[in-house]
Amino acid sequence: MTKRIALLFAALCLCFVCCRAETVGGNTGDNYSEIEMSASLDSLTEKYGQGEQCGDYIRFGNALCAFYESGRLLAKARYFDDVREAAAFSEGNFAKASRLKYGTPLDEISALLGEGCEIMRINLSDEDEPGHRIVLAWQNARGEVLEALLELEDDVWVLFALGDVLTEETK
Repeated sequence: MTKRIALLFAALCLCFVCCRAETVGGNTGDNYSEIEMSASLDSLTEKYGQGEQCGDYIRFGNALCAFYESGRLLAKARYFDDVREAAAFSEGNFAKASRLKYGTPLDEISALLGEGCEIMRINLSDEDEPGHRIVLAWQNARGEVLEALLELEDDVWVLFALGDVLTEETK
């Protein structure tokens, strides 16, 4: 089970680093935070236009959106060519971050790394009030990037998986 979760997390993170869409005229706004997780493909198309197909995602401004077959939003991710463009600066020690365990609350993670930048949000089911996961990213002064997948449990964001440190050599 843990191996499956790690593979899912790696695939999610990789899709953001690899997905590079061309800029669409009139569709380049900074709207990631405007898009609600209750949105549908129809509502986003009505608000932003058709969007641009990017693999399994449709790009609306700086947001890449994936949908369930029902048209409900499955996931949204910030659009960037390099994760360093989106990651929050951190003075935290990434080596110490490797000691973080499953279930660590976000406030403890933030105390170590600072406030991360949300680069992805995922609906866990195709229901009216599904659970959510988020991916946060941090970048240190050396340009290394650390990503964490968090899940909402009892109204507290807790660590679900921690990605490897991405360096220029591993990019």
